[in-house]
Amino acid sequence: MWNGHKIAYVSATFLGTRGRQRKGTLNFYVDDYLPWLFKNATCIDRIIIPCNAEDHHLSHFEEMEKKIAEYQKTTDIPITLFRRPNLHFSYGAWNATLQDHCDDVDFAFLLEDDYVVYKHGFDAEILSRYYATEEDRESVLFCASWFVSTGKPDPGHAAISNGLINVKVFRDNGNTFYLDELGKSNGPHAQAQFLTSFKDKGLSIRNMAAEYYMPFMHYRMRKMSYYGNCKGPVVFVPVQLVVQGGHPDGIATIEAQQQKAHVLPEDLHKAELAGFSVLSGGTTVDA
Repeated sequence: MWNGHKIAYVSATFLGTRGRQRKGTLNFYVDDYLPWLFKNATCIDRIIIPCNAEDHHLSHFEEMEKKIAEYQKTTDIPITLFRRPNLHFSYGAWNATLQDHCDDVDFAFLLEDDYVVYKHGFDAEILSRYYATEEDRESVLFCASWFVSTGKPDPGHAAISNGLINVKVFRDNGNTFYLDELGKSNGPHAQAQFLTSFKDKGLSIRNMAAEYYMPFMHYRMRKMSYYGNCKGPVVFVPVQLVVQGGHPDGIATIEAQQQKAHVLPEDLHKAELAGFSVLSGGTTVDA
């Protein structure tokens, strides 16, 4: 609970095969992911795990159910796990969660399963930073890790889409992300479009990269990119950096990057485009 508001943590999970997962089932979720979340959360009331899983992933899902049930015995915070079709990537999973599983939730952190929270007290800090006033609680829809415009015809999108959503504002303004036919299987399109259903409604989006440093892992290229305020704290990190054996240098790779000289964009807090705060820039280094 935060200032009388109920808070959920939603982690969109995929049960298919990906190179960045350990082989086999999602053992890492219980062994590594949840302990990191519980270590750093201070005001989370519920954890919701939507799983994109087809019928041929059923055995993985059933194993995950058992593991989550065992883990539930160690905490009083309820953990909800549900299965859905593998459509629209994380955006479809988040959408289903917000529509069907958040009746008693005021704000929800929306993350993908390959990112984990890193800063202790991240939840209360982010909520206090972006939703301290009644005006913000009525008008700020989403706080995105990194929001950027690539120029026309892109008026801005959540290039790193992990963040925090105002559930009431979401539900009062259409109760759905933009999820079209192309976005069912085209990740970049789904990412670029999911917030567009809320445009031209007088709502705001906060760009967390103005205050925080956001590492991003390009898994296929084995590259790490860094966006945002290099002098700010790190709140979300690729899960490989905290899983033993997941990355040769672990979290030290971010700490080393922060020690380098940076030129911060002048528009860190000022730029506005289509009603969205925009931050450009970023660096890419070998993973």
